[in-house]
Parts: sequence; structure tokens; C-alpha cells
Amino acid sequence: MDVTLSTLIEVHGEKTKKLSFRAPQAGDLRGIKLSLSGDGLSFETDAILDLAAKLADVPPSTMNALPLHDVIAIAAQIAPLLGGLEKALMQSSQSSSSPAASAPET
Repeated sequence: MDVTLSTLIEVHGEKTKKLSFRAPQAGDLRGIKLSLSGDGLSFETDAILDLAAKLADVPPSTMNALPLHDVIAIAAQIAPLLGGLEKALMQSSQSSSSPAASAPET
């Protein structure tokens, strides 16, 4: 997935207005602070910036230098990827806390 930025940035020595994001892998979530509550999945701004930098293969300093409206556009693209994670965690949480799931089989 690509996001067109409002300003030129330098990535790996080249000027561009586009960042390309690959699909996340399990290891990309290492060190990313996510929490699940009754309100759903929540994460800190640092988490989005760190994950975006990993998925775009750019240094965190590149993400930190972007205008806020570009970061919001990037977050809007990444959030649906985390939405699938939220659904899986919610289902896992519900199945492990249900009496039928924890009752011994007879």
C-alpha cells in the first residue's frame, strides 16, 4: 500500500513524495505497545510511528519529521491492518474466558 505525502522527503538518499508500506509480519509487532479493552484495540502514537517506519523500511527519524496530516493519512492506512489483529484478540479473549472453553471435557 502506498501513501502520497504532502511534501518531499528524503528516503535512502532519494527525494520522494510517496511511502510504500508492506504487509506486517508477526515480528513487526515486537516492542509495539498495544492494549485490548472493552473499547477495542488502543495504541500510542509512538506505536503507530514505529510500526509505520518498520513497514515502510525508513528510519524513525523520517516518520518523526512528517507533517501531522501525513501521519494521520499513514495511520488511516495502517489502522485497518491492526483491526484484523483486534478481531482475533477479541475472539481469543472471549473463547478463553467462556465457561465452555475452560470446562474439562468428559
